[in-house]
Amino acid sequence: MSRKKIIFFINSLSFFISHRINIAEKVFENNIEVIIVAKKDLQTIPSEIKKFKFIDINIRDPNFFTEIKNIQLIKKIIQEHKPSFCHFITVKSIFYAAIIKKSLQNTNVVLSFSGIGSIASNKKILSFFSKIIFFSLLKKLLLLKNIRLIFQNYDDQKLIMNYYNFPNHKSYIIHGSGVDLEEFSFKKIIIKENLNFLFASRLLLDKGLLEFIKASQKILDNGFNATFTIIGELDKSNPSKINLKEIHKWIDDKNKFFYAYRKDVKKFIEYSDVVVLPSYREGFPKILIEASAVGRAILTTRVPGCKDCVNENVNGILVNPKDYLSLYEGMNKILNNKDNLERMSYHSRKIAEKKYDINSVNKKHIMIYNSF
Repeated sequence: MSRKKIIFFINSLSFFISHRINIAEKVFENNIEVIIVAKKDLQTIPSEIKKFKFIDINIRDPNFFTEIKNIQLIKKIIQEHKPSFCHFITVKSIFYAAIIKKSLQNTNVVLSFSGIGSIASNKKILSFFSKIIFFSLLKKLLLLKNIRLIFQNYDDQKLIMNYYNFPNHKSYIIHGSGVDLEEFSFKKIIIKENLNFLFASRLLLDKGLLEFIKASQKILDNGFNATFTIIGELDKSNPSKINLKEIHKWIDDKNKFFYAYRKDVKKFIEYSDVVVLPSYREGFPKILIEASAVGRAILTTRVPGCKDCVNENVNGILVNPKDYLSLYEGMNKILNNKDNLERMSYHSRKIAEKKYDINSVNKKHIMIYNSF
């Protein structure tokens, strides 16, 4: 009897490794062959995925001719490998799933809506029409009997479920990608004279980076003792990428520091006192999951995905999106109530243990695959 196969379709190989590799390993342990279809955005294939089959497709390229080529390639891959499961992750790959619906009749389909903020909230004309096309195609895809949906937050689930009369028992909530609670162990906070606020995310405008820059400057201008750190990668293909001149103007190497992309994110979280993500919308941000596991207070926005990480005034503070003054007030509140940080730190860790354990996330995925 041949082994079952699962194909993961996702925009980026690096994203798959950082967010989904544990799920693939768990599936592999359950005697299921793993195939990954993604853009090879790394110079070399890491050793941890060499036991899987990897197929390089430039899913991120918006070029029309590339899109046509990708659709044909994906059809061919499904036809050739005859997988038991096709798991489409991110909106772009779900677009492809909707277009090739007929090719998915004989396999079990899982759709992971890992952040639909850009298509849900973008008011630009092009995005408006993209949204219409997306929901039109998705309507037909959801008619498949052999389909399951995974959402990272309740707002995204509600958004999709309100468009369609989709059965509740085929829809699941999994809060993010999980975290290894042993690797990201609790680190007792030591209150410093100068509290450190950490921004660790891609260097994008819609992550609230400009608001972080403006609010931090206002904190220092008003005489507060604090330091601010930015780490993150510039996503050159993203229309929301920040102009690096904005960051370089901000750096002073005394209170404000920039370290670009770093693999050792945990070290920066451990040094920080507060992890900040002023994003405009998220699926369920990995950095806030990791911050919770280490036991750090969270300062983030009152938007889908972010607000789900915070029990307000218990493990963090929520502020308004796209509003640097609101972010400033949040920072101000923390700086004037330093005694609360140890309590917030404790509750962050407890939330991580209850909701984000990677083992629980993996088991839930296996349960979903077994539900067919």
